[in-house]
Amino acid sequence: MITKTEFAEHLLEKCAGKDGFGTVADMKANPKAYIYQSSTCAVALEYLGLLKSEDLKEYVSSRGGVYILTSAGGVVSVREMFDLLPDKL
Repeated sequence: MITKTEFAEHLLEKCAGKDGFGTVADMKANPKAYIYQSSTCAVALEYLGLLKSEDLKEYVSSRGGVYILTSAGGVVSVREMFDLLPDKL
């Protein structure tokens, strides 16, 4: 099992380098440039506390991210997955 923070970092790593995305450091330094490109990336940046503006926080709060198939055969959004993961091991 992984923690919420590890999951958020993993999501950013998966986005990094894709067409139109910079590095993880770029996304963390300038989250506004990336939140409109990927709701998954946006939710990860939100979880890590990198969204400072109330406008950005409001926009992202209505996003769930992609859906993930769980090992039990269920489907959850990225936002819901954060609710299922522990804060620490």
